[in-house]
Amino acid sequence: MSCEPHRTKDLFLADGGDSAGGTGLDVSPSVVVTIPVYRAEMSQNEEASFRRNTSVLGKRHPVVLFAPRGLDLTRYRKIFPGFQVEFFPDRFFGSIEDYSRLLLSEEFYERFSAYEWLLICQLDAWVLKDELARWCATSCDFWGAPISARWEFYMDGRIRDIVGNGGFSLRRISAFLKVLRAERGPMYTRKALGHHIVRHFRNGDFLRALVPILRMAGIGNGRRLCLDILRRQGCCEDMVFRALSSPELEPHLNFPSVREAADFALDGNFLRQFFEISGRRIPCGLHAWHQPEGMAFLRSLREKDPAAVPESVLPAAPNEGERGVDI
Repeated sequence: MSCEPHRTKDLFLADGGDSAGGTGLDVSPSVVVTIPVYRAEMSQNEEASFRRNTSVLGKRHPVVLFAPRGLDLTRYRKIFPGFQVEFFPDRFFGSIEDYSRLLLSEEFYERFSAYEWLLICQLDAWVLKDELARWCATSCDFWGAPISARWEFYMDGRIRDIVGNGGFSLRRISAFLKVLRAERGPMYTRKALGHHIVRHFRNGDFLRALVPILRMAGIGNGRRLCLDILRRQGCCEDMVFRALSSPELEPHLNFPSVREAADFALDGNFLRQFFEISGRRIPCGLHAWHQPEGMAFLRSLREKDPAAVPESVLPAAPNEGERGVDI
């Protein structure tokens, strides 16, 4: 089934409004906007992101900061006083690997289980418009910007287009909990099992092939064992979920196609190629906006709609590496 949502007219919704009209948090009560923070002070870029993103999303959706216990949030309160807080142990905020372990834990998603969807909105993301209701009305479980990379889970070293950057990502909470809990091993038909192993070994994706092999060898829950190994290795959480989700597995996460994902969000490191793939559509959000391609994109947006990007965010002159993006 396609994850393609109903298309809506491209608008920069700086005031948090959309075609549904009205205001208040009851428009999309099943979506919670979460922002990870780990320092009492923000950089200039982080503060700009926090102001922008809470102004766009905070009028219509609950905003929750998740932070290490005892963190002073005074600075954040002065900018946007309406957020709630979920505290987690300090050990989850010391590094990217530690943060990934938090997002690979059942406890994290259980904290937000009162909602159907969870948006991760890191402080290097820039929200362009509030279309969360649109993306929640799809069959996908994970929406995130596509990237191109030599993925750590492949052995052949080839660059691939990968869906699911987690820095600005929308996640169906029940689906993530189902995958993380998975008390039973993956279930296959014999034909699907053979297809799964051959396809992923041929592509160099040894982890996806390893899950059913471990299960067949009687080594407990193959997916859970792989997940435990990846947690200990400190692999990025978004790529772990991608590695352990395959259509032949049950349960699994449904991911969009590259083109569909590029319609939801872009990453400032890979913006040009995926902006073209998306049909040059303005996405819901931009991750890593401070990168040269991201800055160039925001500069072009400002020329069309100054309200979408405050002048103070952009340097007076383009940075080295910036090339104009025609939108």
